[in-house]
Amino acid sequence: MKPARITDDGTVAAAVARWKGDPKYAPGQAINGKIRCGAKKKDLNPCHAPPIEGGTRCGNHGGAAKHVKAKAQERVIEANARGILGRISPDAPRENPVETLLNLIRSKNAEVQWLRGKVQALQDDDLVWGKTEHREGMAQEGPVDVTVYKAEVSVWYRLLREAENQLASWITSALRSGVEERKVRIAESQGSAVAGVIRKVLDGLNLTPDQVSLIPVLVPNALRELTGEMA
Repeated sequence: MKPARITDDGTVAAAVARWKGDPKYAPGQAINGKIRCGAKKKDLNPCHAPPIEGGTRCGNHGGAAKHVKAKAQERVIEANARGILGRISPDAPRENPVETLLNLIRSKNAEVQWLRGKVQALQDDDLVWGKTEHREGMAQEGPVDVTVYKAEVSVWYRLLREAENQLASWITSALRSGVEERKVRIAESQGSAVAGVIRKVLDGLNLTPDQVSLIPVLVPNALRELTGEMA
């Protein structure tokens, strides 16, 4: 059977495209749906042994070299990161999947720290009691201005818990995918610093109730844009 070239992996496809020799010895061949080493053996037949993970050659034909193994590991981590991004943010760019993932962690941690500050500033009663509805305007019976209060967990607390769970999940996925822990922790610390600045700015503004109601939507978006520029 004639080996088929890999086309679903940009790195491997590029290696095949650059190959100058006989195509049957090209790197990263697919035989019966499995990637195989195409190096030439002593009997002049292609090797067809399984290559190292993320690579195009087996350990006996260059795959064991330190720099080759390092590059192959990078490809594995990038592939894992792309998979995570597909679950977290399908529209996120895929060109630099690891940096994109770290940027999401930066922005999410900034959001968590900012929300945590909002929750810590609440009085105990505010955590379980607050305004849940406000109607104002004209009705059949005349002018209406009704505010409803009831026992309910604060929206800030709910948003904080949701953001904390997302952050923990993303960090765990990044570490399991092979992203360096040092890089993940740096992304977290950068997010915390940004949150501190945003919190100080908002606390110094005299916002109207309508403006305050937009904060849970506008701030996370602003944090994502800002930390994106930091990446």
